[in-house]
Amino acid sequence: MSLEIKGESCPICHAYLFEEDEIAVCPTCGAPHHRECFVSAGKCGMEEFHGTNEQYDKVKKAAKEEKENKEKKDTDEQQNIMVECPSCHNRYSIKQSNCDKCGAQNIYGRAVMLGFDYYGGVKPKENLGEGHTAEEVRNFVAVGTDRTIPLFKKFKNGKKVSFSLWSFLFPAATFASRKMYPAAIFTAVLEIAAELFLMPLSAFIASTDVKSYVELYTAVLAGNPKLLTLAYIGSFMYLTIKIVCSLISNRIYYKHTLKSLREIKTEPLTDEERFALYRKKGGLNLLAFVITFFAVNYLPQIIYALIA
Repeated sequence: MSLEIKGESCPICHAYLFEEDEIAVCPTCGAPHHRECFVSAGKCGMEEFHGTNEQYDKVKKAAKEEKENKEKKDTDEQQNIMVECPSCHNRYSIKQSNCDKCGAQNIYGRAVMLGFDYYGGVKPKENLGEGHTAEEVRNFVAVGTDRTIPLFKKFKNGKKVSFSLWSFLFPAATFASRKMYPAAIFTAVLEIAAELFLMPLSAFIASTDVKSYVELYTAVLAGNPKLLTLAYIGSFMYLTIKIVCSLISNRIYYKHTLKSLREIKTEPLTDEERFALYRKKGGLNLLAFVITFFAVNYLPQIIYALIA
């Protein structure tokens, strides 16, 4: 049977069309007929539908079928994912309702059933840079992928900066939480240095009983004007760190993710070992966030107390 008439029937006699039949095609809508039926009727069997939404349209029908098949394929790809049980760390298909080892409920599969998109509209097999797919990035990032993956796609397409509120509020701690420890240490040192510039003025304020900013300003000028200069430097540094980190931290994380995936994929590992390495190098480290947060906020006071 010809692919063009496969599954079609003549709209006049309603009999199936076969490749050995003589076929006549309506020049208006493309509907196939038996040539004899078309000639004897003198018109298209679908003529009453011409110009309406019911009009036969082979191209439109093929496009619709292609779209449906593509959507089905994308759905199958998205659901053909292995997840890790949070209870026993066994890996199994996301389509299973429970872990086949310990019986724990599959919370990831429940999210899929509820329509949650871990990829933020990006296809699982789409390249996000250096040949790394969205699925690989999801396995590495683990948390907040519905926001991170579309952002990574924009970076891959040329976007340079992206504002991050978390990085503005907690610059070093945010780097630490995403396991970018060199960036976290560097930023923490800058934050602590900025705070140390502010400490002399803070100590002076604590040692006086002034009632207003005017009295404070006058007292500082009379006592040690350099305190204001140090405070200005510290404030400028602190604000600059926050602004710069808020604008570039997401891109730094993008580069960190690509580099980590490249290193992981070069190692001869099984799927289970590679997934475990994704979790070890990627994901979130909340303990590192807390430690860095307290270090940035309390180390300057300790250091100043030792050197003052």
